[in-house]
Amino acid sequence: MSGIVRVWIFGMSVLFPIAMNSPSAAKSLECTYEGQAGVDGSRLIEINTEHSNYPYQMVASNPEDLEAEGSTSSDATFVELDGALAALVHVKGLMQGGEITTETPALTIFYAGADGKFVEVTDGAIAKGTCVAGNGEEAARQEAPSDTSDPFSAPWENSQNAIVLDPFKGNGIVWDKVKTDRRVAAVIHKATQGLGRDSAYATRKGEAKALGLKWGSYHLLTKSDVDRQISNYLQVVGNDTTETHAVDVECLSTSSDCQDGTFKVTFVQIESALRRMKSETGRFPLLYVNHSVAKELSRHWHGSTEFGGVPLWYARFKRHVTDFPEGPWHGYTLWQFSSEINCSAASCPYRVPGTDPDMDLNVYGGTVAALQAAWPLDH
Repeated sequence: MSGIVRVWIFGMSVLFPIAMNSPSAAKSLECTYEGQAGVDGSRLIEINTEHSNYPYQMVASNPEDLEAEGSTSSDATFVELDGALAALVHVKGLMQGGEITTETPALTIFYAGADGKFVEVTDGAIAKGTCVAGNGEEAARQEAPSDTSDPFSAPWENSQNAIVLDPFKGNGIVWDKVKTDRRVAAVIHKATQGLGRDSAYATRKGEAKALGLKWGSYHLLTKSDVDRQISNYLQVVGNDTTETHAVDVECLSTSSDCQDGTFKVTFVQIESALRRMKSETGRFPLLYVNHSVAKELSRHWHGSTEFGGVPLWYARFKRHVTDFPEGPWHGYTLWQFSSEINCSAASCPYRVPGTDPDMDLNVYGGTVAALQAAWPLDH
């Protein structure tokens, strides 16, 4: 039987599929290291048997405070027997921007006995500790109810607000099921990355529009020549004036959290991409950034009359935001609130039928009708 395990490991959280001898119900373990040199923190293991074929992901141990977006992709097999849990994990490499960018193969063996003692071996390095029954991720997420009228307080919990998907070719989509969620109003699909192209873009554009969904695209900006990147992007998406355009900035050149150097771009490169898009389309694209990048751009563009009108696509995996980096922005156009970073088979801020937990989800601060009327969002 397959399912999902989430593990807090070395201060990081990991998700991966499991194969086991049919445990009676979903459960969790909270495991703490003994405090060996170089090993710190705790891990939370959740076992859920209701989902399969989901990749192992590693992200920050507290996704609500996540600044950079990155994860480690691996395959894992878990076996549970008589209260003991064993795992063989093959780490494949670093993932950012939805794809494995750096191959860093490693092998980890994890074993937790029925007495709660665990041992972990990674490339010969041994760590030990103790596991106890945990409350699970859902219990850890319990907070005061959100104010559904507040755009910075879990606005996805307001059933009137529209939802937007932003997939890439690696995300599975069952369109007939997606369409059963009446809050899903649009799709912004990856079209290009650097000088490369997403092979699913054209096919999915036809499929989504046939269902009446609004369509958009994004380009993932890299360190390569900006003009060539934007030319590549516009060649792929064409001159469809009804399509929302976006530029995705994963991290800045000064970032220490970026897991792949190809995504570390400068202010000059960002501004060049935005200017080129406006020159070609007559409007600025949406600018997708996480909180860390938004803070830096807010400082850099303080008082800017040129970039004050750039619509913000804000990525933040936190229910209540009290430190929004205003600067040129007083709010967001879209808020990406869910991804593999904070969504698993066991727990997720919001689920769209026909998608897996690794689907990026966004909320729009208005109804489906309002979003449709405002589309394209970069106009």
